[in-house]
Amino acid sequence: MDHEQGTPVRRPAIPAILDLEFHGIRCRGVLHDGMLGDRLRDLYAHAQIATPETVDLVVTVLAGTAVPARPETPTVSLIADRIIWGAFGDGRLVLSDGRSTARVDYAAGQATLELTERSEAAEYVATHRLFPIALSELLRTRAVYYLHAAAVANATGAVLFVGDSETGKSTLAYCAMRDGMKFIADDGVLLAFTAEGAAHVEAYYREFALDPTWLTAEERTRSRASEPMHTGDRRSRLIPRAWQCAPRGPVSAVLGIERTAGPSGVRATSRTELLAELLRQNPFVALNPELAPAHLSALGRLLRQVRFGVVESGPDVVGRPGAALALLDGWCRSPSI
Repeated sequence: MDHEQGTPVRRPAIPAILDLEFHGIRCRGVLHDGMLGDRLRDLYAHAQIATPETVDLVVTVLAGTAVPARPETPTVSLIADRIIWGAFGDGRLVLSDGRSTARVDYAAGQATLELTERSEAAEYVATHRLFPIALSELLRTRAVYYLHAAAVANATGAVLFVGDSETGKSTLAYCAMRDGMKFIADDGVLLAFTAEGAAHVEAYYREFALDPTWLTAEERTRSRASEPMHTGDRRSRLIPRAWQCAPRGPVSAVLGIERTAGPSGVRATSRTELLAELLRQNPFVALNPELAPAHLSALGRLLRQVRFGVVESGPDVVGRPGAALALLDGWCRSPSI
């Protein structure tokens, strides 16, 4: 608070800045009144960088006054619980859950996230859904593609798991980490290609959403409560220790995932079937018709480079130490395709 001629004058607060980097693309969050600051810093701790001289993409978080009316027929409904609708037109995208609204201007390389409600639930969705989707849409304009997938890494490279919620992606990734593989991401990775054309992924956000009974006592003390999933389950959110993680890696395998009551294993599938599953799990591909062809091409290039199959994840993955490592490491090193 400053004073001019004896009258207190409120100066505008300087927005908090969150600088991130993904696949060499520098992204800035401009957080008015520090909104979502602590949440976003936790979620993206692994990607934070010192203030760069130049910034490629910007997402501004600010207070909103009203949310747009939901279209009678939204362009797309996102997330399994269908809480978010999207509408695309004139090179811009609008996303809303009725409490917060993201607006993406692709040509400008900028997006805004307007928070009309400041409840715990509204801020959770804004942090874990709207901000990441808005930023990932901008990243697509730089040939960096978001995939709804979990990922771990071994000596052969990154292994991606693709499938519905509740099929065991988080379980398998967590158990593989426990068994000694490096964790990359539980729910979202960013895919890009090197100058030589090799597919690489890195974590978009690095956080597990897990059944709390699986966690060790030390992990439970570090975990936080999650919002109920669309199934009604309440999970714990856990950010692994840095030494348990790999920042990125070349992709060596993509595995669809299915839950089974029997022993775990990997079976063959066709490239066409796995591409269809990737598209089903990533409705973001269709958000912007102008970007969809390049995104689809990237998925095709990925599957042409790597081994692929379907992992059937059984109770032995959780119940028997070393089972996840033996399953994945053994299959990745096997000479047969």
